[in-house]
Amino acid sequence: MGIVKTFSELESYLDGANIRWEILSDKEYRKLVTMWRNSFENNLISEMCIQGSKGFRILESRLPLDGYLFNCPNYTYLPNNEGKDRQLTFGYRIKELKSLDRNMLNAFGVILCNAKYSYMCAFNLDGPDGFPEVYCEV
Repeated sequence: MGIVKTFSELESYLDGANIRWEILSDKEYRKLVTMWRNSFENNLISEMCIQGSKGFRILESRLPLDGYLFNCPNYTYLPNNEGKDRQLTFGYRIKELKSLDRNMLNAFGVILCNAKYSYMCAFNLDGPDGFPEVYCEV
């Protein structure tokens, strides 16, 4: 059994939003997480990120997005990123993400990162109220 699993509910959302996507292989997912951590982990540890509505608005201003949509179950430096609903590991390469459904992205606990690893936004199950989204730039 591989690490990356299909997430039919999320794939339906991507299809409905007319986003071009493809699922990552386990090897591609591992590389993505390594690159993402190398780019953003220091900012997450030191809390050098923008949270909540302000970060979400910055992310919206950067659309359309080509990059990655994934999660990182049980990752220490993101709030509310553990528990049974986060056990399914998913990773997708996306192209032309033109709009954001904030509630849906929070419900799925998605991390969005651009292809150059220069900015990212992590959504949370209890966001935006309980645990606001976390936006970082490098």
